Amino acid sequence: MKRICYMSRGRNTLSPFDREDILQCSLRNNHRDGITGLLVCDGSRFLQALEGEDWCIDDCWSRISRDDRQYDTVVFENAAIERREFGNWALNCHSQLMVDVSQFRSLVIRDVAGVSDPKLKAMFIGFAALAR
Repeated sequence: MKRICYMSRGRNTLSPFDREDILQCSLRNNHRDGITGLLVCDGSRFLQALEGEDWCIDDCWSRISRDDRQYDTVVFENAAIERREFGNWALNCHSQLMVDVSQFRSLVIRDVAGVSDPKLKAMFIGFAALAR
């Protein structure tokens, strides 16, 4: 089992329809492939953690890295893991565009409350704290 965690920027041309399409495709594919994780978006940047069987994560990452709707992708973690941090969520997602900043921060903090990896937890909390 492995986890990949990365951040990227959405293209300026990324519309709300594109964001919804990304979410729906991700949910469908992750459910099919047994991938769990968390995706947060502050309007222009995405932070995502994906967990699952090695080949599933590799296939998923291959699709993500070819998606030209994002750029400036930085991988923070691509490593073997002993257990999943995000339970059975096919993909939990929060967008700061859908709620106000304080609610966005609260939702992200709530979703990582049970994460035992301090670096992973801090990454999501820090991302949410920087949302404007």
